[in-house]
Amino acid sequence: MANIIERTIAEERLQAAQQRGAMREYLIDYYEENQHDKDEYLRAWGFQRKTALPLTSTRLVKRVIDTLSMVYKQPPNRYLVDKNGNKIEKNGIADFESDNYEFNVQLKKCERYFNLLKNVLFRIAYDDEAGKMYFYIETDYIPEFGRNNNIYPIGYHIPLPIDTDKKDSEEQLYLFISDELYYIHDGITDEKMPVPPFDDITNPYGIMPIIDFSEPCAGTYWNMGAKSLVDVARHYNIGMLNTAYAHHFQCFDQAWTRGLRSENLPKDAYGNPVLKVGSDEAWNLGDDGAAGLLGFNPKLVESIEFYRGWLNMELANYGLQAVFKESGNPMSGFALKVSKIELLEKRQADVDFYKVKEQEIYEVLRVMNEYHGLGYNMPRESWLITDFVEPDFPSDPADERAEWEWKWANNLASKEDYLMAKNPDLDEETASKIIEKNTMANRPTRGLFPSATNNGQQQ
Repeated sequence: MANIIERTIAEERLQAAQQRGAMREYLIDYYEENQHDKDEYLRAWGFQRKTALPLTSTRLVKRVIDTLSMVYKQPPNRYLVDKNGNKIEKNGIADFESDNYEFNVQLKKCERYFNLLKNVLFRIAYDDEAGKMYFYIETDYIPEFGRNNNIYPIGYHIPLPIDTDKKDSEEQLYLFISDELYYIHDGITDEKMPVPPFDDITNPYGIMPIIDFSEPCAGTYWNMGAKSLVDVARHYNIGMLNTAYAHHFQCFDQAWTRGLRSENLPKDAYGNPVLKVGSDEAWNLGDDGAAGLLGFNPKLVESIEFYRGWLNMELANYGLQAVFKESGNPMSGFALKVSKIELLEKRQADVDFYKVKEQEIYEVLRVMNEYHGLGYNMPRESWLITDFVEPDFPSDPADERAEWEWKWANNLASKEDYLMAKNPDLDEETASKIIEKNTMANRPTRGLFPSATNNGQQQ
């Protein structure tokens, strides 16, 4: 009886995992604009036999997710402090960032996939031969839980890539990582293979080089992610393609006949009569025949406005609004208008979350730096302070100018601050030199150009 129960539970878990995997793949495909990959995305909804027009797609999901991802739009400022809170002079984390430019690029990508899926891993690996670190965004993985815990994983099974170019398909292998173990397995047998260059299956770091970016639901680890947004994007695709077909067929009236003598029609290769329509074609309708045209008049404007309204109802849940172009075809693009207040509130909640993750990342980097002897100044008793760059929302030029002039008048900012806000790659010293150079170039001069009197005569 116990074996039957265990087998039933295992089968249910497998089925749930397959359904979850298909849903997450659905979200990723829409974000990555792979919206024709499967029939159920678009073709199956009335377009399997319609081939007159190509399938359509939209960047809606990508634009919304990227707009909502504000924390890592610009790389944050990071520095280390000791146990007394004093800033460590030789900033090892800054040196690390300088040597690993992909670090911030992958964190930006990680934030976007987190907003899409709400469950994603940021994995750090060191390549001993290349002498550098790699940063992976893992969206396909199986968490391992403890006996009485189904929310906080104690390890992860990550499927390794398969070389699909080979004639003989390789077996699927998995990388398993926990605080204690680090090995490769096939998911079927109990064989455990060490990960080069390590000699055994023990995790040499004593800590998982994985940071779990997850937002669990009540009672379960997995989250549905931005499924409601992707569902609306699918309906939007279907609606816009239907509208395109309505416009397409509106361009061609449907001919009809009554009493047409088929023996007078031209024949195809199989002897079947062919009805041709054109100014150079004449039909023999007989004495009682008739012919005419059926003109279509689909409600294109109403259809487009319906989907626009539906789309904006969903975007309002994210503090966004679609502003559509009024020129072009029904599937022309749109801009996103943001609600500054709502996005700022979301960003603040995100910053609180990412500050915790930043410290987890630093702890992994510190341990790996010590183990591999990379030489970055990351003392054992050191903590990471992360200062995220404030977002810069689009604003009216006059309002922006007035805001900066108010800051200068009340000594709340300098002109260097303005230049650095416009170009985050500048430091204060460089910005100051630019201002000094421009001041010299724009100062009033005498004798360089002749001045003019009011009557236009030179003095």
